[in-house]
Amino acid sequence: MDPLWIGGLVGLVLGFVVGRVTAPSGERAELPRPMGTQSARPPATPDQEVDALLRAGQKIQAIKLVRERTGLGLKEAKDLVDEREQRLPGR
Repeated sequence: MDPLWIGGLVGLVLGFVVGRVTAPSGERAELPRPMGTQSARPPATPDQEVDALLRAGQKIQAIKLVRERTGLGLKEAKDLVDEREQRLPGR
């Protein structure tokens, strides 16, 4: 191998390792949003999203959301959504 390639490869690996070691763990940089695209309302919590889906009659979507956010299995997520549905006002 050419010494230039070896030097470049070592520099690349060293830069990657230093970047990983010095970066705060668990944090990701967020890309700035273009002006005017930020919502005036705060994002909905998962509970609010599940409630909204249940009110709209989208129980399957609510179960999918719970599974996505919690990592629960199908039965556990369905049981949780069923319980949540029973607690909704107006039921």
